[in-house]
Amino acid sequence: MVHFLRMKTCFRCNKEKPLDEFYKHSMMADGHLNKCKECTKGDSKKTYEKIQSIPELAIRERKRQRVKESKRRLEGKTKKYKKELRRSPASDILAKAVRSKQVEKKPCEVCGKIKAQGHHEDYSKPLDVVWLCVRHHNDRHIHLRDCKTLGKEPLPIEEFISTIQNNNL
Repeated sequence: MVHFLRMKTCFRCNKEKPLDEFYKHSMMADGHLNKCKECTKGDSKKTYEKIQSIPELAIRERKRQRVKESKRRLEGKTKKYKKELRRSPASDILAKAVRSKQVEKKPCEVCGKIKAQGHHEDYSKPLDVVWLCVRHHNDRHIHLRDCKTLGKEPLPIEEFISTIQNNNL
């Protein structure tokens, strides 16, 4: 049995090469790009170097790469894992208790904003929450994360609230 090797000419280098030396491209008549893999890689490298030489474009490119990488990491995770990233079971229990009027939703304990979120210091106690607005809730989690990173003991929540109130005066 004789196999015929299909050939194609690259428009960039004008060399005739076997079809497997060209990337697949469904929009092309023969299903392959008109530029060989070698020339395509060279063009991509030149474009990358050009982007890196312009600071504004380089920053945007690095951000694009970070987003791409985080999407790749999440692709391997299950839907259950993605859901766990969004909320803890304690949040669901608290939401149900608020809906059934078992727990009363209160304003932010720092600034008094009416729109507040329940902050759990201990997720094993889902109904034991401190009510904080989005800004102060984020501040608390940043404080907890920073203390963990530095190996320091975080401020108790009452002390944290009074510190923020004193700084805002």
